Amino acid sequence: MNATNTTGGSVDITLRAMRLALYPTVLLLGIVGNILVCSVILHQRSRNGRPTTRYFVLNLAISDLLVLIMFIPFDLAYLEYEVWTFGLAMCKIINTISYAFVTISGTTLAAISMDRHRAIVYPMRQPFSARAVTLIIVFMWVYAVLTLVPFAGSLRIFPDGQCLNDPAWWGSTQAFQLTYLFCGFFPGAVIPVCCISVSYLSIAHHLYCEHRRQLHEGIIGSRTASQRMRQNLKTTRVLTALVAVYAVCVLPHYIILALVFFDRANTEKLAFIVVSHEFTRLLMTANSCLNPIMYSVVSKEFRQRLKALFASRKKAVSVNPVLHSPAVIRMELLSPALLMKQTRLRTSSFL
Repeated sequence: MNATNTTGGSVDITLRAMRLALYPTVLLLGIVGNILVCSVILHQRSRNGRPTTRYFVLNLAISDLLVLIMFIPFDLAYLEYEVWTFGLAMCKIINTISYAFVTISGTTLAAISMDRHRAIVYPMRQPFSARAVTLIIVFMWVYAVLTLVPFAGSLRIFPDGQCLNDPAWWGSTQAFQLTYLFCGFFPGAVIPVCCISVSYLSIAHHLYCEHRRQLHEGIIGSRTASQRMRQNLKTTRVLTALVAVYAVCVLPHYIILALVFFDRANTEKLAFIVVSHEFTRLLMTANSCLNPIMYSVVSKEFRQRLKALFASRKKAVSVNPVLHSPAVIRMELLSPALLMKQTRLRTSSFL
């Protein structure tokens, strides 16, 4: 789903140098990081914990991996040569499927946020079964592909060698703009960000209210309450960071496309539009590289499992080991029912 005529023309040497440095770096880090995430999950032998954790994070890593492989090499060649040299079929496939993978990543993060909301706010409810999670993931992939099918039809190679959407294919400008809004902008950016934000704000509010209730009723001692509050604050910060990273990486590119599609004449006159368009394209793809980095930075247990994987140790790193990520919180440590049974707090954190 390329914007019309936003990447052509001469490219400043600084921009080209930045492109040649950043594109391969993002590709390499993303491929290595997401393969490690998949390896850690598949290496996990424990049957304990919620299957949604493993399945959703594995699906996120796979979609991120495919974004990097399907988008960066072709996009870099396209920007360097300023013409599309891979044929009409690849013009349609690459530019449609790569955005579909971005949508899958967003909907997976939204599904994780809603699953965490269910687990923390309603801890007595049964978790989704493996079959239900599998059906949800299949629906994500079908939904992401179907929303972008219309753009595959409108993509064509122009006489100057550009692979772009042809507004004339739609019959009217309004039809093209509405299709972008409801099949591109909303599914790929707005809906995931809204779902994640609402879910995590609700989780943060629930944790705060639960802490106040426990203090008021004297369920846990002041020392335990203080430790629990610190843990909850860490959880809230991680979830806030997850929302911010996804929004910062994905929203700018969709906004640039909206400016081009809705006010092409004035937008293309802006001096910074070419640089902005290219930078936001890379930034959107970089989100797939940042997810595994966030796992390793904020998840202590992920780092432990990664070390165990490299050391080829089959023994579990900790009691009841479950892979955790910024979007996957240890539900059993946040359950009020378990807190009532414990006389002391086990200081095991996902940070």
